Amino acid sequence: MMVFGSMVFGSSSRCSALGVVLVSTLVSMILTSGCATPPSRFYILRPLAPASEASTEPLRDIDDLLAVGPISVPKSIDRPQIVTISGGHLLELHEFERWGEPLVDNLARVIAENVRRLAPHCHATGSVWARRAATGRRLVVDVKSLEIVPGGEVTLEAAWAILDRDEKIVEARRSRVLAAVDGDDFEAKVAAVSRAIAELCEEIASVL
Repeated sequence: MMVFGSMVFGSSSRCSALGVVLVSTLVSMILTSGCATPPSRFYILRPLAPASEASTEPLRDIDDLLAVGPISVPKSIDRPQIVTISGGHLLELHEFERWGEPLVDNLARVIAENVRRLAPHCHATGSVWARRAATGRRLVVDVKSLEIVPGGEVTLEAAWAILDRDEKIVEARRSRVLAAVDGDDFEAKVAAVSRAIAELCEEIASVL
């Protein structure tokens, strides 16, 4: 009887242990399914209009060639994730709301396309090859700050300069642009950034 009792006791212990394992597994599955990682969403900045709608006036002078770049941005926003600011000092990095390409590349292309739309005589390009070719003029943009305030507005501050073919500065300015965010989602925030860039490009185009 003692042996039998011992066997029964051992079997009961194994059953209890198995039950604990099963319960733990079920709890883990429930927690895992409830905390699934959300998918990342990717955004790009847009110009005023598609490049195909821009005027294609014939090139009249070598100075009508405009290479856009380099573009520089603060290190705090030069990252794949979109960064917003709240309370004036708190930066919030949104892990699953991302730029679809490096921000400086997107900015260079959008600025070039906007300038072509606003100054049809100007053959602007944001390609790296054009910047290295050093023909015509060059537009350099140093973004000092790009603040996206949720539920508020986008503030864009940038110093920019136009250089001639000899790399001499022919125009240099500092601009500050505000654009309202028309919505709470990130698409609205990115659209506001696009509008701010378009307004900056209007000022640039006015001196070309």
